Amino acid sequence: MTEHITEKNTIESTWRRLFSFKDRTSQKPSSRYVLIVDDEKPFLLSLSDGLSVYQDDFSVITALNGREAVKILENYHVELVVTDLRMPKMDGFELLAYMTQNCPSIPVIVMTAFGTPEIENKMQTLGTFQYLEKPMDITVLANSIFTGLAAIPANNSKQSINLSTFLHLIEMEHTTGTLRVKSDEKIGYLFFNKGQLLAAHTDNIEGRKAALNILSWNDAELDINFECDIDHINIDGTLTEILSELKVTEEAEKEEVGKAVEENKLRAEKETKEKAEEEAQRKAAEEAKLRADEEARKAAEEEARRKTEEEAQRKAEVEAKEKAEEEAQRKAAEEAQRKAEVEAKEKAEEEAQRKAAEEARRRAEEEAKKAAEEEAQRKAAEEAKRRAEEEAKKAAEEEAQRKAAEEARRRAEEEAKKAAEEEAQRKAAEEAKRRADEEARKAAEEKARRKAEEEAKRKAAEIEAKEKAEEEAQRKAAEEAKRRAEEEVKKAAEEEAQKKAVEEARKAAEESKRKVGEQTKQKLMAWKKKK
Repeated sequence: MTEHITEKNTIESTWRRLFSFKDRTSQKPSSRYVLIVDDEKPFLLSLSDGLSVYQDDFSVITALNGREAVKILENYHVELVVTDLRMPKMDGFELLAYMTQNCPSIPVIVMTAFGTPEIENKMQTLGTFQYLEKPMDITVLANSIFTGLAAIPANNSKQSINLSTFLHLIEMEHTTGTLRVKSDEKIGYLFFNKGQLLAAHTDNIEGRKAALNILSWNDAELDINFECDIDHINIDGTLTEILSELKVTEEAEKEEVGKAVEENKLRAEKETKEKAEEEAQRKAAEEAKLRADEEARKAAEEEARRKTEEEAQRKAEVEAKEKAEEEAQRKAAEEAQRKAEVEAKEKAEEEAQRKAAEEARRRAEEEAKKAAEEEAQRKAAEEAKRRAEEEAKKAAEEEAQRKAAEEARRRAEEEAKKAAEEEAQRKAAEEAKRRADEEARKAAEEKARRKAEEEAKRKAAEIEAKEKAEEEAQRKAAEEAKRRAEEEVKKAAEEEAQKKAVEEARKAAEESKRKVGEQTKQKLMAWKKKK
């Protein structure tokens, strides 16, 4: 038996594309327009006149149906829409579908003549929708418009309607029809009669489970046929109950995801902290190594500089010594030359004196011979006396000359002795200085050697301590890794047990639903047979 229910005889029995639940970006605002859509022209005129007092805040544009409203939306930047749902040509559902696809950020106020407290409670959950019941007070409408304008999203990306909201509107308006829902490669069908969800199916799933599955799809596209063709009813609950169950399921899934995210976050923070500590330890070790290398380099440079200075000082001393020796040799040569010149001069003077004496003697002899010849015997005695005096004088002069030569020789010997003593003192002083420098160098080398040995011992102790610390850190890291591995294994086992428990519960629930569905089918068949 096939139940054929038709609500709108004036609408062709064809599928109409409603919309795709995908975000669109609206244009940049240029004017503040409010669009009011209703098929009752007098009602539109009264609303437009009543709202004219707010023309400084917004301008009112009216349309008699959805098609006119679409043209206005394409040519004006409308910031808010007030619409009825039941209209000819293109009703409010199709207008809302168009807006969702092309201008999703525009707030909507829905007007209905079939308001109930239950519908009002439902409308309060429909996001950017506001709900007003006909007939309406113009002040209430104005306040709702101002509220909607103030709630326009800053990023112009908030979606005005989703599948759940659309189903609420169908239920509220008691609409009859079939919704075909597409998402990726999946297709599902929802059947309504006067706003009541009677059946659902997708692929090999039917009933309540199929409805929950369809409502969970993302980026869905809707087609509508205002006829409800079903061969049996497979949903025994209300749309509100199904949406509530979907909400509980989604919240549970979000909570599970949130817990998993939080656990992953805590684990990531812990791993990040451990990595940071390991990185800090590694950097500290590298810093210590760099500091030790820098100190060793500075010590080596200081040692090289000291050796260079000592070498330069030694070379300077050697050069100074060589220069001093050269100067001493030069002065000694000059002194020897001067002494030789003095001795040569003295010898020349002595030779001149000797020659002068010999010449004087020769002349004296000639004079004496001449005098002797002249005076003969008279002066023989005097001559003898004179000769004796001359010989005595000569002897005295020779003695004086001999003494002078001995005095010069003695002075030369004394000066040579003095020069030798000075040279010996200079050499002794140089030897003493050399020995002192050698002892100072040996003392410095001994001090440097002791310092190097102490530094080597200290570095060896630091390296040993560092190796012990690294071994201890590696041991602790290995223990921590082992502990974490044990915890992860334990956690994995717990998660596996939880998954199994959830899977068993899900299977039990599906089995229970299956039995309930079978019982419902049996009841339905019994009811049909009785009928």
